[in-house]
Amino acid sequence: MIQANWLAHTQIDTCGFSDTIDKIVENKEPIDLFPKSTRGFKSNQYNFKENDFIILNDIINSIKNQLHNIDYLKGKKIEPSLGWTVYGEHHGYHEVHNHLNRGLPYDISTVLYLKTPSITGYTNKGQFYYFLLDNNEIKYHELEPVEGMLVIMPTRTLHGSYPQPRGLRQTLNFDFQVSDEN
Repeated sequence: MIQANWLAHTQIDTCGFSDTIDKIVENKEPIDLFPKSTRGFKSNQYNFKENDFIILNDIINSIKNQLHNIDYLKGKKIEPSLGWTVYGEHHGYHEVHNHLNRGLPYDISTVLYLKTPSITGYTNKGQFYYFLLDNNEIKYHELEPVEGMLVIMPTRTLHGSYPQPRGLRQTLNFDFQVSDEN
């Protein structure tokens, strides 16, 4: 079983990713945000269906390559189980949540920032925040989102994002099922 108390982040090249996602969602209706963590008047979330995963295969493989660099995931079989994208605009944010209700406790969740607003003069730029247990104490952490940042964490990690002051923030999110390599 993968340890649950960690988070990793890295940068990846996302050139062309947004165009691919935009084409997939152009004729879709956004989902109802009420039961989700996504909030904001102009925020939209689109879930991917199984046939979308075929179109997203190159993007998924880019993410999986990064996952295999993590010690806990080396030699593991990693397959996407859920995927979605979020377009967040002015005041868009995510309530604190985890993805434990979606999968097994040893699955992995990822957040890839495809677009982030260029914001100067603000101390809060819509930071990604998360909580980890450290010496039996829950510690709060923040990351400033930038385009190409890939956040990797166990599904049980509590996380969210602050409202952004303005501009578009687009994320690509996947939950991956992890099992021993066959």
